[in-house]
Amino acid sequence: MAALLINMVCAFFATLSFCILFNIPKRCYMFGGINGMIGWMCYYLTNEATSVAVASFLSGALITFMARIFASVKKCPATEFLIPGIIPLVPGAGIYYTAYYFVLDDMTLAVQKGVESLKVSFAIVVGMVFIISLPGRWFHRQE
Repeated sequence: MAALLINMVCAFFATLSFCILFNIPKRCYMFGGINGMIGWMCYYLTNEATSVAVASFLSGALITFMARIFASVKKCPATEFLIPGIIPLVPGAGIYYTAYYFVLDDMTLAVQKGVESLKVSFAIVVGMVFIISLPGRWFHRQE
């Protein structure tokens, strides 16, 4: 339980930091941090039961869904929540180790890590496209 709480706090502040870095409007900081935290928690909780790619797909779809809802609530573009929200999911370590094993001339591990990173990246994008293709009227509040 403590690990779950630590992951939630770290994901929130990491995403909040990227909101600041990407110059997101201050009124959107909290929702941006919440979006990244929700996406990471989805990944964290589904990673054990499924593969890394499936967990990334579900998280990418959830982040995009929440970004569209937050955009409707805050009356701003969804990208202000979407781009920082996917930061915790980006397979940066996998890309690093792909290059690392390539430099060490261990092509087997380099290809293995590279393919895994591509799967994760592709899963995130497919999850995003799946939700972005839904009609916009589903996400707008009726006043």
